[in-house]
Amino acid sequence: MKILSQYKLVKFLLHLFLLVFPFVFFYFLIKKGTYVSQFINLSIPIYLILFVQFIYRLRFLSVSIKSKLTYFLKIYFSIELILVLIQPNSIYDPMMFNGYLLPLDKNHAANYYLRKPFDKYDIKKEEFMYSRNHNSVGLTDKEYMTPKPEHILRILCMGDSFTEGDGAHQDSSYVRFLDRSLQKKYKNIELINAGRLGSDPFFDFDFLKKTLIKYQPDIILQSFSYNDLFSDFIMRGGKERFDKEGNLKKSYDFWWTPIYVFSYTARVFIQVLGDYDKFLVKKGIYPDLLEKMKFESVELFKEYHQYAKDRDIGLIIFDIPFSQHYYTPEINKVYIEMAEKFSKAHLKYYSLKPCYDEYMITHKAKFQDYYWPKDSHHNAKGYSMMAHSLEKIVTPFVIKKEDSIYDVER
Repeated sequence: MKILSQYKLVKFLLHLFLLVFPFVFFYFLIKKGTYVSQFINLSIPIYLILFVQFIYRLRFLSVSIKSKLTYFLKIYFSIELILVLIQPNSIYDPMMFNGYLLPLDKNHAANYYLRKPFDKYDIKKEEFMYSRNHNSVGLTDKEYMTPKPEHILRILCMGDSFTEGDGAHQDSSYVRFLDRSLQKKYKNIELINAGRLGSDPFFDFDFLKKTLIKYQPDIILQSFSYNDLFSDFIMRGGKERFDKEGNLKKSYDFWWTPIYVFSYTARVFIQVLGDYDKFLVKKGIYPDLLEKMKFESVELFKEYHQYAKDRDIGLIIFDIPFSQHYYTPEINKVYIEMAEKFSKAHLKYYSLKPCYDEYMITHKAKFQDYYWPKDSHHNAKGYSMMAHSLEKIVTPFVIKKEDSIYDVER
């Protein structure tokens, strides 16, 4: 009787799984978009195997068809498992947080990658977990008064995960380290953390014009990274990502996109047969597209610079050295090339790598001490180094603003 009861329980749970799984799957698909964990890839073939067994028992399938389907699905599951375990670079991007994010997944990108107002959530990775609290705008920061009070010098820090502080406690972003250091030297200074995981300069500039300009910043710190150019811009495009009304539009909308998202095996076939890279860009047009985005990057920052100049805002554009800089010389070549392009366009552009190198020599440290090994974001020590490097750059801007506009004690 006990064995029979256990059998009934297993049978009940199996039927419940077969019934509930599709609804749960589509619920999260609607709620979270295609931003899903890689392990959903494995649950799909398992579900299909069990479903084939179920409908066979209902005599909807012959023994021959059932055997062939089961055999095929087991092979599919095995291939999927191998690909999940080895995570080939061509189909897996660690910057996608172990899942897959479509080039313009509207659930994440449409609102500039903002969180909901006053949202609380945890950044969970394999190596760390840190909590986040958001203000009324959806930024990882406290509330700031608008309009800006008199005699306040305000610095707006724009960027992606390296600005928000992914990889460290909320109080250990470079923004907070820099804020505490400047507060010791200057009175009435505020730094706003406007970094959002996944953002890029095109989103930042649009977000600034539509929303953040209300904070009346005196100085803007805007990051520009290798990822912005080689993944974000390539995936999302430049200004063309926005329609005439300024709303976000999709870059790609292939009928096979859901299959691509939920199957590593499908990604291999689609990339090989369609000649796509992991960002769903045709490999043949990639070189021309990259050159186009380099040009558009410069054009963006020329417009950004003029916008800031018209409002008497000091704009500081700086690059972020990744851990890959220290073992991938090609990345440095790209930054040098972009620095030359910015210089020709008469834009102020600062590289943090020389500052990082000097800092590491002074502290007798290695680059591995400042980055998470797998995630590659800074740890708290890394963000402290980043703040130290940026302080040297931003200080002349602060002094200039202080002398020309504010009565701030030094």
